[in-house]
Amino acid sequence: MQPLAADPRARRDAVTVEISYAVVAGALLAALVYFAVVAPTWVWELSGGTAGTLKAVASVCAALAFAARAATLLVRLRAALKSTAARR
Repeated sequence: MQPLAADPRARRDAVTVEISYAVVAGALLAALVYFAVVAPTWVWELSGGTAGTLKAVASVCAALAFAARAATLLVRLRAALKSTAARR
């Protein structure tokens, strides 16, 4: 991550881009995790109960992956903001 600009408008734009990146990266990771967990239901003909359980587990794993990725990126952004503020 590059240092944030001193200009308030540029800084606000940089924060918006970083938040958008966190949401998109989290969503892509969540989709990847969901499909990785649900894929066995497509490969093997699993029964309805097993497939439903696997889909529920996939949903929980995807939500956790989204939250973890987005939180990681936003914590990194917070640290960058603090270091920029400390230099002023």
